[in-house]
Amino acid sequence: MAKKPAVMVTYTNQAGQLVTVPLVKSKVERRHQEARHDGWLAMGLPPEQIEVARRQHTSPEALMVWQQTALRTRIRKRPFFSRSAALDACELAKKAGWLGVGVVEKRVD
Repeated sequence: MAKKPAVMVTYTNQAGQLVTVPLVKSKVERRHQEARHDGWLAMGLPPEQIEVARRQHTSPEALMVWQQTALRTRIRKRPFFSRSAALDACELAKKAGWLGVGVVEKRVD
């Protein structure tokens, strides 16, 4: 979906100079934009999945390719409300043996 060009407003300031600024979004547009964000997901590769992959892939190169292409699993079923909470969950998951841990923004499109 292409972005709409910003609506610009031109006015003359007290010094007599022409000033052009983007029009501020209305409250309805801001609420609609905020509604697209639905939390933060902490995702990674759990230790059980890694062990299964180690048994299946005998060479280190094959295991590395698997780690890069494997689907990440959510650390927690529900999304986190803040990014910092998701980052904290990632740190705990790393300590518990998860690999490829990261935070992803969940968006409603």
